[in-house]
Amino acid sequence: MAGIKERCEASFAEFLEAIDGVTEAEAGAFRIPNWPTHEWHAGEDGSIAGLAWHVAVWKGVYLSALRTGSFGDRSRMRPDEDTWAGRTDWLRRTHASLMEYLARLEASGVETLTVDNRERRLSAIFADDFTEHDRYHAAQVWYLRQRYRAEHGE
Repeated sequence: MAGIKERCEASFAEFLEAIDGVTEAEAGAFRIPNWPTHEWHAGEDGSIAGLAWHVAVWKGVYLSALRTGSFGDRSRMRPDEDTWAGRTDWLRRTHASLMEYLARLEASGVETLTVDNRERRLSAIFADDFTEHDRYHAAQVWYLRQRYRAEHGE
């Protein structure tokens, strides 16, 4: 379990750095209404705002798994206010809740949880794909920011 929270925090810091200073217009640029769905789809629509939604939802999914033993219904996870500021606030709050819960689990010495009727090690729940999740999407944000600047002469 050691190191999971720290790795998640470092990855999230990179995502926050990538979205720092993004405007509402920049966040919504390149949105595609009929973005193709897939097994892990949640919020993606080709935009930075969609990536922020996606990252927040998956933090909520994992928080639900830790709290309730079920990954939860990601279609019901959404910000209080669907604006860029609302999405980033929701993202930060969801991340903080997840990290707080992880810290409590770590302090209690819990090594395994039952999630979706299967006993799982926390280290398996938070395997590399999750701890690196935000970093992966930060790279996509940087790309979209460059594209926006190139197309808008900024």
